Amino acid sequence: MRPLLVGLLLLVSACALPPRLAEVQGALRLGPGGPPVSGAWVYLEGPSGAWGARTDEEGRFHLFLPPGPYRAWVEGEGLAGSEVRGLSLAPGPQALGLVAFSPFRPGWPRRPPLLEAEAGVEGGLLRYRARLFPQEGLSPLALLAGLGYVPGTLSVGVGEHLYLEETRDTGYRLLDPRGLSGATTLFLVGYDANNNRVELRLPLWLPGGAGQGGPRWAKAVAYTLSRRVEALGLQGGYSLLVRLSWEGGEGPFRIFRETEVGVQEVAYLPQGTTAFTDAGPGLRPGERVCYWVRGPETQAHACTTPLPPLFLSISSPGEGEVTGPIPRLAWAVEGGGSGLSLAFQPVVWDQLTGGGLFLGVTQGTEVQSPPLLPGRPYTFELYLAYAVDDPEDPRAYSVAADRQGSLSGIAVPGPSVNFEVRP
Repeated sequence: MRPLLVGLLLLVSACALPPRLAEVQGALRLGPGGPPVSGAWVYLEGPSGAWGARTDEEGRFHLFLPPGPYRAWVEGEGLAGSEVRGLSLAPGPQALGLVAFSPFRPGWPRRPPLLEAEAGVEGGLLRYRARLFPQEGLSPLALLAGLGYVPGTLSVGVGEHLYLEETRDTGYRLLDPRGLSGATTLFLVGYDANNNRVELRLPLWLPGGAGQGGPRWAKAVAYTLSRRVEALGLQGGYSLLVRLSWEGGEGPFRIFRETEVGVQEVAYLPQGTTAFTDAGPGLRPGERVCYWVRGPETQAHACTTPLPPLFLSISSPGEGEVTGPIPRLAWAVEGGGSGLSLAFQPVVWDQLTGGGLFLGVTQGTEVQSPPLLPGRPYTFELYLAYAVDDPEDPRAYSVAADRQGSLSGIAVPGPSVNFEVRP
C-alpha cells in the first residue's frame, strides 16, 4: 500500500508541474552589425499562438513561450519587413538575434517575400532548390545561401549568391559541405526591391567523420565602424563586427558566442578554417563578448570588448575656403571612449593631377601642410583615423576612416573638404 501511495503522490506532483517554457532573450539590430533598434515589436508565432515584445533602448527583447517550431517577424517605424522561418525553440533559456533594414522607399509595401526551399544530401553534396515569390507587386532582388551560418553579414562569404532579376526559381543547386559532418543548418536569405527580408532555416544532417584535433589558441578583435555597412553601400549609424582567428586542429569547428543575452552558436565551419567574422545581431559597444572555438577534441576561448563609435569632423580649412600656400589642417574627434590610443593619417589631394601628399601618422588633431602650389584646387581628407584599446596587443578598434580597409577589411571613407590655394 505504501509504495502505491508514494507512486500516486509522485504522479500528482508531476502532473502539477507546469511545462518548461522556452525563455528567449534577443536583440534587434539595424542591418548586419548595426545599431540597436528600440521601440520595435518582435513577434513569434507557433502552434499554440503568437507572442510579442517591444524592444528596449538597447534593442533587446525577452519572451517566455512554449517550446516548438516558430516563425518570427519584426514591425517598427522606419523598418522594412523582416521575417525568420524555421525556428525551433527548445525548453530553457536561449538567445535569438534578429536583423531589420531600412526600406529603400518608405511609401512602398513592407511585406517580406515568400521563400520556399527544399534541401537534402546526395553523394556527399548538399542539393537544394529555392523559390522566392514577391508580395504586393515587389520583385525579388537577391537570394543568398549559407551552410552553417547566416549569409550576407558584412565581409562573411556566402556559399551561393544568386540575383533573381529574371527568374524566381534557382533550380537545383549544389553546395560542397567540405568536411562538415553531423547536425547543421542551411540558411537562405531573400530580399525584394524594397529591402524587405525573409530568412528560412533548414536543419540538415551531414554524414562523415568527426575530424581531428582542435584549436590551441584563439584571438578576438572587435571593429566598430563609424558608418553602417550594408550590401548596397555605406549608410548612417555604425557597424560592429568581430574578427575571430585561431590556430591548430583540423576541424570542423563550431563557433559559440556569449553576451549578456546568452550563449548561441553562430557558425559551423568546415575543416581547414582558421578565421571567422561575426557581425550578427547581439554585439554591442562597451559590452564584453566571448567566443569558444570548438573542434572535435579541444576548444579555444577568446574575448573582446568593442569600443564606442568614433566620429570626425574637419575644422580647417572650411569647405570651399581660399587659403595660403601652407594651410592649417585640423579636425575634431568625438566618441571612441576614453583612455585610448588615437592614430590619424591626413592626406592632401591635388585635384588637377590626382596625386596625394600623405602627411604621416599622428596622434594629434592638427598638422601643418607642406607648401602647396598657388592657383590649384585641393582636397583635404583623413585617409586613416582610428582609436585602439592597446597598440601592442589590440583587441578592439574604433574606425572613423580607413580608405583602403587595411584594418577591418572594409573601406570606410573619411571626412574631406575642398579648398583652393592662392598666393
